[in-house]
Amino acid sequence: MQDRKLSLNAQLCWVDTWATEHLLGRTETLLEKTSQNCEKAVKLKQQLISFYKGGFLSNDDEPLCILVYRKHLNNRYLNRLGLLGRYWKKHEDWNPASTVYQHILEMDDPRS
Repeated sequence: MQDRKLSLNAQLCWVDTWATEHLLGRTETLLEKTSQNCEKAVKLKQQLISFYKGGFLSNDDEPLCILVYRKHLNNRYLNRLGLLGRYWKKHEDWNPASTVYQHILEMDDPRS
């Protein structure tokens, strides 16, 4: 603690939001650099879908800053899934594309 601020060492602490941001960044980087690296894209799809377990930082009585950051992460997550879906659509690999699009629809379902 310094100047009344607590800092965490990323080498010693696992923080879900940091891990999420890192995974989302890797997804974008991979899809920008490659046109045919299906094996890595499949792995990222599996990681993204298994990583998301509901609303980030979910709680009913959260301050506005938490709600805004949650929405930011959710939007980035949906965007990266969309990038993966378009990647497979472009390569006419319909099974992983449909899996990703179905996951997006389930996440965006207001009943869930």
